[in-house]
Amino acid sequence: MDSQFLLGIALSSIGGLSTSIGALFVIMSQAPSLKMLGLLQGFAAGLMLSISFFDLAHNAINTLGFLRGNLWFFSGVIFFAIVANFIPEPTAPPPDKKSKQVGREENKNTMKKRRRQVLFSGIITAIGISLHNFPEGMAVYLGSMKGLRVGLNLALAIALHNIPEGVAVALPVYFATESKWQAFKLASLSGLAEPLGVIIVACLFPTSLNPEILEGLLASVGGVMAFLTLHEMLPLAFEYAGEKKSVKAVFCGMAFMSARVVLGPITISNMISEPPLRSIGPSAIRLPLSGHPPSIGTKPNRASRKRPVFSTSKLARGHWLIVWCATCRGNSEYISFLNESIPYTSITACLLQQDAFRMRLENLQ
Repeated sequence: MDSQFLLGIALSSIGGLSTSIGALFVIMSQAPSLKMLGLLQGFAAGLMLSISFFDLAHNAINTLGFLRGNLWFFSGVIFFAIVANFIPEPTAPPPDKKSKQVGREENKNTMKKRRRQVLFSGIITAIGISLHNFPEGMAVYLGSMKGLRVGLNLALAIALHNIPEGVAVALPVYFATESKWQAFKLASLSGLAEPLGVIIVACLFPTSLNPEILEGLLASVGGVMAFLTLHEMLPLAFEYAGEKKSVKAVFCGMAFMSARVVLGPITISNMISEPPLRSIGPSAIRLPLSGHPPSIGTKPNRASRKRPVFSTSKLARGHWLIVWCATCRGNSEYISFLNESIPYTSITACLLQQDAFRMRLENLQ
């Protein structure tokens, strides 16, 4: 739990504090052009969509089934769609030369009033960004519980997304206060909502989550990310860089993330292994009813798990009890019962004489 918590804090801090990079673009007086910001938004949108659909939602559907996986996914979409109605849209107002000239001609009182209005809009923008950075922190934490690679991919995508958000906060604050420190500080504070989201989730789930619940929550986070991408990031990318170039940037982001996923997909079922069987001698033994014996410790296929029918008197025979227990579904509880009831030497004899036992078993049936 401690290592997962620290990993979630570290990754969410990387994603959240990337708003400071956007603020640096502003205060260094060399802010990237709106076209570059649009392309960056499009690339980040491709990363987010790839993670949402090809990783989080896909794994949830495989684990929970099509219906339950989609219910979890769209519950996240609906949740954030409701929340978005109460969050002001964070936009980065482009510098307007005409407005600067008009501002110089205004008297000081009017200019102060305008600066207060712009500062208020910057604060509202910072609050809005903080609110929708909160579920992003949850996404990074839950992704880090799933694996370092997933959490790192999420942190990378969110970091690219947060850079223009830092610009959106820093521009109005820098204009209103003429203070580089104030612009940098407010942009950085808006990104700290992500580590706060990690702390909240860690408090709500102090122990490890059930794999199905974790997959469902990750699917909901995927729904939140998909809604955030399609509702906010793509429109801004289209506005700043144009539709054609933005679409190309989106597919570049999807291709980049897909290439990373191919290197080694991670699923909850791979991370959380089944409880080990109690060993019978050197390893657990499962015997099929027919065919060649499998390797020791391997899981028989479904065709070999058919339960044989015995009478009560025949079940009382020791060797047939061994065969029945070992072939009945390959379940750990049968093996545990077998381990407690039958000595190891009998199991070895059963394995070595499997063909003879199978023939006598078929005669009994």
